[in-house]
Amino acid sequence: MVLYYVLGIFSVVLAGLVGMLVWIYGLYIGYMASTGQDVEIPVITDFAKQYT
Repeated sequence: MVLYYVLGIFSVVLAGLVGMLVWIYGLYIGYMASTGQDVEIPVITDFAKQYT
């Protein structure tokens, strides 16, 4: 039983950290784009270039 609680808490903390990192990366990309620099997001940019 205790293992389930520990794994549950660990999962919530890990998901929160990953979500926060993704959010910070989005802020960074947005800032770089607002300064006029060309921004490349590896998977999304390649996908967009393929279909334009």
